[in-house]
Amino acid sequence: MSPCPDYNPDDRRFDIKLNDDAMDFVLKDLMEGRAELGITLGHIFWLSNLPVRMFGIYAKEIYDAIAKCGSKAFIPMDNWKMVMEG
Repeated sequence: MSPCPDYNPDDRRFDIKLNDDAMDFVLKDLMEGRAELGITLGHIFWLSNLPVRMFGIYAKEIYDAIAKCGSKAFIPMDNWKMVMEG
């Protein structure tokens, strides 16, 4: 697994909607502070391809937020089905 990419000001930014606990988990635990200036396309792609077990109780909410910002195609289909349809 590769580390979270650094913020790239040239990447498209996304405003993903998560509850406060899920957002803290994503920004601090998963991304280790690399998205303080915003979540970019590189971050969304990276998050989408993390092992689903890393999301814990937030898996469904994270995948739903990624889909709502138009990036569902980045999520591996088997992970999507396991979380959203399982």
